[in-house]
Amino acid sequence: MTQRSHSWLHIGPFLFFSMLCCLPAHADNQILFGDLRLQLVRVEANDPENPRDDAAVVIVRTATNYANLTIPAYSSSFIDEYEIYVRYARANLQLPGEGTARISVYRP
Repeated sequence: MTQRSHSWLHIGPFLFFSMLCCLPAHADNQILFGDLRLQLVRVEANDPENPRDDAAVVIVRTATNYANLTIPAYSSSFIDEYEIYVRYARANLQLPGEGTARISVYRP
């Protein structure tokens, strides 16, 4: 079952959105933020001995772009005017591709 929690926060001129997703992914695991549509596809375990190096794989769509991004935990990626930051990613080692990720989106 997919679990989601999310929150909105205004920080000065920036709009901030954060979500926590647990996989397996379903169609309702998609978040809309302005003209950005983001879906967590899977969580990859890079080194099973190091839980801090997992990565979130997301599909991102905007009005003008489409990208399939692999973003390591504690890293960010940009698409159009949005910054997508993976605050946390933890893969389930017993079920490859499944796991939990906290993703934040910033837009000036």
